[in-house]
Amino acid sequence: MAIALAVALVILFILALVVIARTGRKTLRPDRAARHMAAGRDVAHMNTKGSRAKATRLGAVADSPGVPLGKTVRGRSSLFSSWEDMIVVVAGPRTMKSTAYAIPALLAAPGAALATSNKRDVVDATRDVRSRLGEAWVFDPQKVANETATWWWNPLTYIAAHDPATGRARRDPHTGYVLADESRAEKLAGQFVASSRPSAPAPMPTSTPSPRTSSACSCWLPRVGRSP
Repeated sequence: MAIALAVALVILFILALVVIARTGRKTLRPDRAARHMAAGRDVAHMNTKGSRAKATRLGAVADSPGVPLGKTVRGRSSLFSSWEDMIVVVAGPRTMKSTAYAIPALLAAPGAALATSNKRDVVDATRDVRSRLGEAWVFDPQKVANETATWWWNPLTYIAAHDPATGRARRDPHTGYVLADESRAEKLAGQFVASSRPSAPAPMPTSTPSPRTSSACSCWLPRVGRSP
């Protein structure tokens, strides 16, 4: 009798601890909905084992199963998106898009990776780790991260081929003018005009340049084509 009473007391004590643990822990909507979520074999192809098998089939690095997505609420299993999948995240501001998705994806990438952001948090969080794998380039024309320019991209190369012999745009040997593609110049000038007036829609390409486009072209082309 005494043994049965002792066992009953132990069971009651354990049950009390479980209830206290559950009621004392802060729960979120996903926690309460966890019983309705996929688990086990339904997400087996996305767990570590399944993702590694797919990465091997795709010829990816063995220790890079895929892009980390997070952990399941039920079972706390790590889930990954494979290297051939596409991820689209639609979320509002301050919902940890960079922290939960962009930064982990960059850190997990087994090879070259490209990221864009209007804040410096992605650069600060990934630069040191990515530098151990190879060169880390930061293109910061707007000084968002106060990065010293070590490389740049000239948009005018879109309309005029680069001449390796001179290091400048390729020119007509007879006239000295830049050998520019007029249709591409029209498109690029339209971008310049549209960006200078955010409220105005981007002009559609036409066969005959508009006065605004011609003005933009005249501001940019002579500087590149006729400079000594």
